[in-house]
Amino acid sequence: MTAIADIVTHYGWREVIAIYTDDDHGRNGISALGDKLVERRCRISYKAVLPPDLGATQAEITDALVKVALMESRIIVVHTYSNSGLMVFDMAKHLRMIDAGYVWIATTWLSTVLDSKSPFSKCQKITPGSSYTTSSYTSFRKEEVFLLLVEPIE
Repeated sequence: MTAIADIVTHYGWREVIAIYTDDDHGRNGISALGDKLVERRCRISYKAVLPPDLGATQAEITDALVKVALMESRIIVVHTYSNSGLMVFDMAKHLRMIDAGYVWIATTWLSTVLDSKSPFSKCQKITPGSSYTTSSYTSFRKEEVFLLLVEPIE
Protein backbone atom coordinates (compact mmCIF):
# COMPACT_ATOMS: atom_id res chain seq x y z
CA MET A 1 0.00 0.00 0.00
CA THR A 2 3.03 2.23 0.19
CA ALA A 3 3.07 2.44 -3.61
CA ILE A 4 -0.52 3.65 -3.72
CA ALA A 5 0.21 6.27 -1.07
CA ASP A 6 3.25 7.34 -3.10
CA ILE A 7 1.11 7.75 -6.23
CA VAL A 8 -1.54 9.70 -4.33
CA THR A 9 0.99 12.15 -2.93
CA HIS A 10 2.89 12.35 -6.23
CA TYR A 11 -0.20 13.74 -7.94
CA GLY A 12 -1.05 16.01 -5.01
CA TRP A 13 -4.31 14.29 -4.15
CA ARG A 14 -5.36 14.47 -0.50
CA GLU A 15 -8.35 12.13 -0.33
CA VAL A 16 -9.21 8.78 -1.85
CA ILE A 17 -12.21 6.51 -1.74
CA ALA A 18 -11.58 2.84 -0.99
CA ILE A 19 -13.67 0.00 -2.41
CA TYR A 20 -12.75 -3.31 -0.81
CA THR A 21 -14.04 -6.75 0.11
CA ASP A 22 -15.21 -7.44 3.63
CA ASP A 23 -12.67 -10.07 4.63
CA ASP A 24 -9.29 -10.09 6.35
CA HIS A 25 -7.44 -9.39 3.10
CA GLY A 26 -9.59 -6.38 2.25
CA ARG A 27 -9.80 -4.90 5.74
CA ASN A 28 -6.08 -5.32 6.44
CA GLY A 29 -5.10 -3.87 3.07
CA ILE A 30 -7.28 -0.80 3.47
CA SER A 31 -6.12 -0.34 7.05
CA ALA A 32 -2.50 -0.38 5.83
CA LEU A 33 -3.38 2.07 3.07
CA GLY A 34 -5.03 4.37 5.59
CA ASP A 35 -1.91 4.31 7.77
CA LYS A 36 0.37 5.08 4.81
CA LEU A 37 -1.87 7.93 3.68
CA VAL A 38 -1.98 9.46 7.16
CA GLU A 39 1.84 9.49 7.19
CA ARG A 40 1.59 11.69 4.09
CA ARG A 41 -1.21 13.90 5.45
CA CYS A 42 -3.77 12.27 3.19
CA ARG A 43 -6.78 10.15 4.06
CA ILE A 44 -9.45 7.75 2.96
CA SER A 45 -12.57 9.91 2.83
CA TYR A 46 -15.05 7.06 2.29
CA LYS A 47 -14.92 3.26 2.46
CA ALA A 48 -17.28 1.19 0.33
CA VAL A 49 -17.38 -2.38 1.60
CA LEU A 50 -18.35 -5.27 -0.67
CA PRO A 51 -19.21 -8.83 0.38
CA PRO A 52 -16.45 -11.42 -0.08
CA ASP A 53 -15.53 -12.12 -3.72
CA LEU A 54 -18.13 -14.64 -4.83
CA GLY A 55 -20.81 -13.10 -2.62
CA ALA A 56 -20.93 -9.69 -4.30
CA THR A 57 -24.00 -9.17 -6.46
CA GLN A 58 -24.53 -6.56 -9.16
CA ALA A 59 -27.09 -4.83 -6.96
CA GLU A 60 -24.66 -4.56 -4.03
CA ILE A 61 -21.88 -3.25 -6.26
CA THR A 62 -24.23 -0.76 -7.91
CA ASP A 63 -25.41 0.50 -4.50
CA ALA A 64 -21.82 0.94 -3.36
CA LEU A 65 -20.85 2.78 -6.56
CA VAL A 66 -23.85 5.11 -6.38
CA LYS A 67 -22.72 6.12 -2.88
CA VAL A 68 -19.17 6.59 -4.16
CA ALA A 69 -20.42 8.78 -7.02
CA LEU A 70 -22.04 11.10 -4.47
CA MET A 71 -18.73 11.68 -2.70
CA GLU A 72 -16.47 14.62 -3.44
CA SER A 73 -13.27 12.66 -4.11
CA ARG A 74 -12.89 11.10 -7.55
CA ILE A 75 -9.76 9.10 -6.73
CA ILE A 76 -10.91 5.52 -6.19
CA VAL A 77 -8.78 2.63 -4.92
CA VAL A 78 -10.18 -0.84 -5.66
CA HIS A 79 -8.80 -3.55 -3.35
CA THR A 80 -10.80 -6.66 -4.16
CA TYR A 81 -10.38 -9.97 -5.92
CA SER A 82 -10.62 -10.40 -9.68
CA ASN A 83 -14.30 -11.44 -9.91
CA SER A 84 -15.71 -8.57 -7.88
CA GLY A 85 -13.09 -6.16 -9.23
CA LEU A 86 -14.22 -6.77 -12.80
CA MET A 87 -17.83 -6.37 -11.69
CA VAL A 88 -16.93 -3.04 -10.09
CA PHE A 89 -15.40 -1.75 -13.32
CA ASP A 90 -18.26 -3.11 -15.41
CA MET A 91 -20.86 -1.38 -13.21
CA ALA A 92 -18.73 1.80 -13.04
CA LYS A 93 -18.77 1.90 -16.83
CA HIS A 94 -22.54 1.45 -16.81
CA LEU A 95 -22.87 4.32 -14.30
CA ARG A 96 -20.53 6.51 -16.43
CA MET A 97 -17.93 6.57 -13.69
CA ILE A 98 -15.19 5.67 -16.16
CA ASP A 99 -15.54 9.10 -17.72
CA ALA A 100 -13.23 12.08 -17.40
CA GLY A 101 -12.77 13.30 -13.87
CA TYR A 102 -12.31 9.90 -12.22
CA VAL A 103 -9.07 8.13 -11.38
CA TRP A 104 -9.14 4.41 -10.62
CA ILE A 105 -6.27 2.70 -8.82
CA ALA A 106 -6.38 -1.08 -8.64
CA THR A 107 -4.21 -3.24 -6.40
CA THR A 108 -2.62 -6.52 -7.46
CA TRP A 109 -5.90 -8.27 -8.31
CA LEU A 110 -5.84 -6.56 -11.69
CA SER A 111 -2.49 -8.11 -12.58
CA THR A 112 -4.13 -11.52 -12.13
CA VAL A 113 -6.70 -10.56 -14.73
CA LEU A 114 -4.17 -9.06 -17.11
CA ASP A 115 -1.86 -12.06 -16.80
CA SER A 116 -4.59 -14.54 -17.74
CA LYS A 117 -5.60 -14.64 -21.37
CA SER A 118 -9.38 -15.03 -21.30
CA PRO A 119 -10.47 -12.08 -19.12
CA PHE A 120 -7.97 -9.71 -20.74
CA SER A 121 -10.27 -8.72 -23.59
CA LYS A 122 -13.12 -8.07 -21.14
CA CYS A 123 -10.85 -5.91 -18.98
CA GLN A 124 -9.76 -3.88 -22.00
CA LYS A 125 -13.38 -3.15 -22.84
CA ILE A 126 -14.24 -1.84 -19.40
CA THR A 127 -11.10 0.18 -18.67
CA PRO A 128 -10.75 2.59 -21.59
CA GLY A 129 -8.09 4.81 -20.03
CA SER A 130 -4.36 4.53 -20.18
CA SER A 131 -2.93 1.88 -17.93
CA TYR A 132 0.29 2.66 -16.08
CA THR A 133 2.15 0.11 -14.03
CA THR A 134 4.68 0.82 -11.37
CA SER A 135 7.48 -0.30 -13.64
CA SER A 136 7.02 3.10 -15.29
CA TYR A 137 7.65 4.88 -11.99
CA THR A 138 10.92 3.89 -10.37
CA SER A 139 9.93 5.39 -7.01
CA PHE A 140 6.76 3.26 -6.91
CA ARG A 141 8.31 -0.18 -7.33
CA LYS A 142 7.55 -1.29 -3.77
CA GLU A 143 4.50 -3.24 -4.94
CA GLU A 144 2.55 -3.75 -8.09
CA VAL A 145 -0.16 -1.14 -8.60
CA PHE A 146 -2.19 -0.21 -11.63
CA LEU A 147 -3.24 3.39 -12.12
CA LEU A 148 -6.05 3.83 -14.61
CA LEU A 149 -6.31 7.41 -15.83
CA VAL A 150 -9.25 8.39 -17.95
CA GLU A 151 -7.50 11.62 -18.93
CA PRO A 152 -3.98 12.84 -18.21
CA ILE A 153 -3.68 14.62 -14.87
CA GLU A 154 -0.84 17.09 -14.54
